[in-house]
Amino acid sequence: MATKVRKQFSGVGALFLSAFLYSLFGVFTRYVLLNLGFYYQSVSRYFIDTLALFLLVILFHSYKKVEKSDWKWFVLISFFAVGTNIPFYLAINNLPLGTAMFLFYAASIVSSYLFGFFSLKEHISLIKVIALSLAILGIVFIYQGNFNLSQPVYLLAAAVGGGFFGLYTSTNKKVNLKYSSLQVTFISYFIILLLTTPFMINAKETINLNFFSTSWFFNILYAISMVISSFCTVYGFKHIEAQKGSLILLSEVIFVVINGFIFFKEIPSIFVVIGGILILIALLLPNIKTD
Repeated sequence: MATKVRKQFSGVGALFLSAFLYSLFGVFTRYVLLNLGFYYQSVSRYFIDTLALFLLVILFHSYKKVEKSDWKWFVLISFFAVGTNIPFYLAINNLPLGTAMFLFYAASIVSSYLFGFFSLKEHISLIKVIALSLAILGIVFIYQGNFNLSQPVYLLAAAVGGGFFGLYTSTNKKVNLKYSSLQVTFISYFIILLLTTPFMINAKETINLNFFSTSWFFNILYAISMVISSFCTVYGFKHIEAQKGSLILLSEVIFVVINGFIFFKEIPSIFVVIGGILILIALLLPNIKTD
């Protein structure tokens, strides 16, 4: 019992670290897209991370033969990741930030709840429903002052990206109990690299190898943050229910507000504070009363 509790605490800690690192992605993106192509910047990060993960898997002897029936889950995980990245970048670059993030977060938590219920057979209790409602209400409070419905295509892209993100994080539970977190992350990143590269080739983007530029500096930081957050997400969902884990990842919203204050001197309004409190309550509720 004590070991299980320790693993759950470590899983919660890993997901909070993931949420913090995810919150930095918007900061990195502002600098990376200055001189690196839309698809190239993504492909370059996945190449770097896949290579690093390959070396780590060998170093720690973390690979075992994948059962034939599990390959479909690795492909789905990777497909959901690509389905997250491309719509997200389209939305974030064509919509007000608040609009894009509201739809992304709301769709991600709903899709995680639904996947947990239908595929993972996780029970949706009244406490979880209340927590979900408070979380979405918190998102509304945080982004209520920056919502725009004038571009339906990009609104759909934000919602689709968020929905796929929720599926990406939750689908990991189909394989993360059988294989090490390193192996799951490595295989999914390798497949994502294969799926994303054709987009870059088709777009005929310029290959920028000026590694000493500001864009590449932030691209490297982005790559490091991305692989650590992915590993922690896989590890966290190994020990936490998908529905509870999706709520913990929503703490990213709070970290975004904190980052906005630190990096861009953005002072949170009273609505943002109320929204943050509601999200914190939503994170705690499912763990106060167990199912």
